[in-house]
Amino acid sequence: MLVAWDSTTSHNLWCLFEIVSFLKTRNEESRPLVIKPTFMGPFSIAVFLGAFFVMVPYCFFPVSDFVVIEIISFVLAGLGVICASCAMHFLFQSADETLAQLKNSEKVSLQTCICSCCKEGQEKKHLCDKEVITECIRDSYSIESFEEVVRFALHDAVKNQCRGTCRHPAWILAVGSPLLWANLDMVATFAEQQDPESAVAFLIYGLVSWLVLVPAVIFPFVFICDALADEGSSTFRELLRTFGPACVPMSLVFSAALTLKLSWGLAASPLGSAGAGIGICVGVWAGMLLCGGCCFSCVGLLSAMTITCQ
Repeated sequence: MLVAWDSTTSHNLWCLFEIVSFLKTRNEESRPLVIKPTFMGPFSIAVFLGAFFVMVPYCFFPVSDFVVIEIISFVLAGLGVICASCAMHFLFQSADETLAQLKNSEKVSLQTCICSCCKEGQEKKHLCDKEVITECIRDSYSIESFEEVVRFALHDAVKNQCRGTCRHPAWILAVGSPLLWANLDMVATFAEQQDPESAVAFLIYGLVSWLVLVPAVIFPFVFICDALADEGSSTFRELLRTFGPACVPMSLVFSAALTLKLSWGLAASPLGSAGAGIGICVGVWAGMLLCGGCCFSCVGLLSAMTITCQ
């Protein structure tokens, strides 16, 4: 069962009745309950388009203007990461509010849930859906059992899935696929020019960027955004929520730019073949990713701990 979750779902009696009925009747072999926040739709599109626009300069500017390409991409990446920090904060804050409502029996119960007819003020003119659903709940199980499933089983499902969607490897690779596409464009260009060594170099670089750089950027970014998503509000905290998580992605993007410059220089130098240059390039990049990621992750975690302890 797939549920498109938004801020009104926890108070919609029809939605809760269908979800609870599914949870009460399913067994271990049945398909699980899948909860997807509606905000993840436009957010995923925005992240995908952001990655696409960051890679656009690589496809339209000549390779000789490498410095110009890197400056434009770095600026676009910085703006995109700051916007993503704000959106991620909104996502986690909404999830926390929903979890608090589901756990609180005074906010989410059979008495507080409403139907569409209740919103339209027709409960006195026609038979209200809430009365019908209430009788169905009493006949099927009980009101206490209904509210218990909402507070525990549904709460756990929302907690694991609404906050964990951005950590799913399939989602991460999907929104980061423009990094691979841009390098495939370079592969096709060099293959057409009868330059197989450069084509292979960019193919390997594209695969490593997609399979290594993208997860290395998004995983710590999401983790720090989650750690900073508290309810406190001050100028310092808002600035830290907005710009703090950007340290990790920007450090890794800068490392990737240096690696591309290094690999291009090695491929053009007479010191060795393109294969040796690629091997050195990947090794240097791995070191940059490890050092830069660890340093900026520690800074972000210390900042998150400082906010949490206040």
